[in-house]
Amino acid sequence: MACSPSLISAISLTNPTMHKRVSSPSMLSPKAMAKEIYFNHDGSTTKKLLAGVEMVSELLGVTLGPKGRNVVLQNKYGPPKIVNDGETVLKEIELEDPLENVGVKLVRQAGAKTNSLAGDGSTTSVVLAHGLIAEGHKVIASGMNPVQIARGIVKTSEALVSELKLMSREVSEQAFLLQFRFKQLISRGR
Repeated sequence: MACSPSLISAISLTNPTMHKRVSSPSMLSPKAMAKEIYFNHDGSTTKKLLAGVEMVSELLGVTLGPKGRNVVLQNKYGPPKIVNDGETVLKEIELEDPLENVGVKLVRQAGAKTNSLAGDGSTTSVVLAHGLIAEGHKVIASGMNPVQIARGIVKTSEALVSELKLMSREVSEQAFLLQFRFKQLISRGR
């Protein structure tokens, strides 16, 4: 089911060539739908999934970091919002193409999970997920076993986490944590 392109659109202020329309899931009327199942006989399904993941990564990528740029969210029934918070942008994106939208939902899960566990980092998660998905697709297309790739990713992430734990230090001072969170909120303009 395609959404009306006039409901909500998200356009990067720094990338005016990106004119793909997206619509807000909150604006849709609820309808009962059967599950749609897609097969990848000719590779077009995978291409569309990857296009959705790439679209979200590009949109959110501009908000990343201390010098992240703004994104405009325009609602048909209200004034546009200018935000630089990846989580806010991520919640509003829904593409018209159903297959591309599945890609959006995949990375939305990664961003939401990171945000709920760490309180921040959804944009970083989306950009990293895009990289993993895009590179994983390339090596699978070249003939590598997907199960072996997944095992390698898990093994590598476990090694990285243990190395990061060795480099980390415990923070027990409440003032330090409050100062860190305050700086984080200031950088977001809240």
